[in-house]
Amino acid sequence: MDKLTSKEIIKLGLKTGASLAGIANVEDLKKAPAFTVVPKMPKYNGVGTYMRGEKDKFLTEVLWPHGIRSVLILAYHHPVDNPAVDYWIEDHNTIGNKKLISITKNVKSILEKEGIETYSFNYHVEKGGIFLKDSAVVAGLGCIGKNNLLVTPEYGPHIRLRALGLNLDLQSTGPSGYDPCKSCKIKCWEKCKKVHLLKKYIFLQN
Repeated sequence: MDKLTSKEIIKLGLKTGASLAGIANVEDLKKAPAFTVVPKMPKYNGVGTYMRGEKDKFLTEVLWPHGIRSVLILAYHHPVDNPAVDYWIEDHNTIGNKKLISITKNVKSILEKEGIETYSFNYHVEKGGIFLKDSAVVAGLGCIGKNNLLVTPEYGPHIRLRALGLNLDLQSTGPSGYDPCKSCKIKCWEKCKKVHLLKKYIFLQN
């Protein structure tokens, strides 16, 4: 049986319910900013760090599973007018994340029936995941904005990401060259500053 092409796999992701999809080759990911910088950073054992085995040994770089050659990046849109998609619910998960997990599982099932080996990454890098924003840039979904969020042409920063490893050596479908922040006057920074000052004012009043 012939292996599926990048276009066919991306089309499958979209058909299954993803808002955006793209392919990132592992060799390209290894050269992406977060993948190269984080392993060089000082050891950190604060919030969000996952200890592996012996004391002071932390997972600070991606440990690529054997045979994984490329990664399918899936994105799910979180509409501004439907904030409930990102609300935490009883089992400590969000509606949007649950939906994206379901989409990823369905894609995984279909690909495996086609004879393609897949790997489900942990959502957290420190627990064996990958840097999703950088991966999405390599896959052509958008760019890292001045707000340090992934910004996409279709949905801005209002998306959630997941990844699925593939044993296929597929070419990356990005980066796209899209960069709305290049000539922007940093409106997001100004808005964030105003919100921060407002919160500080309310706190002081109470």
